[in-house]
Amino acid sequence: MASLTVGLPVFNGADYLDSALASLSAQTMRDLEFLISDNASTDATPEILASWAAKDPRIKYYRQPENIGAHPNFQWVLNAASSQWFAFAAHDDVWSPDFFQSLFDAVSTETRFVLAVPQIITFFENGGVDTCRPAPEDIGAGSRVDRIRRLLYEARGGWYYGLWDRQTLLSSMDKTRSFRHVWGSDLMILLPPILSGAVTSSNTAIYYKRLSPLSEQRYRPKTAKDELCLYRDFLRVSLESLKTAPLTPVEKLRLTPSVIRYARHGVKPSRILKTAIREVLRRK
Repeated sequence: MASLTVGLPVFNGADYLDSALASLSAQTMRDLEFLISDNASTDATPEILASWAAKDPRIKYYRQPENIGAHPNFQWVLNAASSQWFAFAAHDDVWSPDFFQSLFDAVSTETRFVLAVPQIITFFENGGVDTCRPAPEDIGAGSRVDRIRRLLYEARGGWYYGLWDRQTLLSSMDKTRSFRHVWGSDLMILLPPILSGAVTSSNTAIYYKRLSPLSEQRYRPKTAKDELCLYRDFLRVSLESLKTAPLTPVEKLRLTPSVIRYARHGVKPSRILKTAIREVLRRK
């Protein structure tokens, strides 16, 4: 059994799948496997996967007989994995060659670590760089409250694609199951391990996240009411996570303002106001 499983759920990913698989196949860490679930794609995705599986025996893929939905497809690759360590991969992103080895080395330094997060570089369709977000270094410095505050402040949705202890990821997804939104779900799932303080990082591991308008168009709230509903649910589940976190009552009290601020990662109150103003102007 491999030390690490990389789970890649995909649906109609032919446009970018070749570059993603080339990046994954070139990883310097060899003790890993790639578990891919094709969600009944109707484009060239099956042919691309078959070609790569023939070249790299670490690639194993399953084709769903019918489309089971995006979330269940993510859950499928996670449930089907058997390694202790697990990472999600997106079909339209790219990784530095030592991405998984660097994260694996980082998370292995202490047994308490359950998640290792990378540096994130977002890029446009034309290859131009949008932003570079280094992972926080020296996370272990200071008190536990100080460490968690820093993680809450610097957290990025792309950390979801870091290296997880698989059981921790399963538990975190279960704890935040009442959060029904797609937008912001990555940040919500990250919250329990952040509140445990058992997160480390590696800036040698670089996750290149492609900026695609698809998620913006499909999942981002469209109205002020939707934005407000998302913010309410994000805040509610965030406080629920704090309540059940392995912290003392005093630590929870001290971290409450930071957790409330963390909810702004999902929806900024200013964005709710701007959306409401646009709606009013459209009606005139």
